[in-house]
Amino acid sequence: MGEVNHEIDKIVKEQENLKELHLQMYENLKILLENQKYNVENETLVISNQKNIIKNQETIVNNQVNIINNQKLIVENQISLSVMLKLQEMILNKLSKLEGNEISENEVKNLINSLKENLRSEIHTEKFQSPNTI
Repeated sequence: MGEVNHEIDKIVKEQENLKELHLQMYENLKILLENQKYNVENETLVISNQKNIIKNQETIVNNQVNIINNQKLIVENQISLSVMLKLQEMILNKLSKLEGNEISENEVKNLINSLKENLRSEIHTEKFQSPNTI
């Protein structure tokens, strides 16, 4: 009888060990499933972030195209301003001739440059004055 009881105790212990192993396996499986869930959530987040990065890159490219277009407009405006300045020089020269004052083209250019410098210094002075003095 003692041997049978010993075998029964041995089988019971093995059953308890198996039960404990099953519980551990179940807990490990739960942990693995939870990790898999987080992996899927993280992959979704990564995909969403990549999508946002692509949108931002598109915006950056569009902004660069706009900058290039604006630079082209600036150059066109500078050309137009240059033509207008040349026309103003010619008009001032013709007006001075009509008034009977013969002034050279260089004198007209100097007059315009002087006016330009005075205007620049006025703008510069106004721009950098403190708010209390304006």
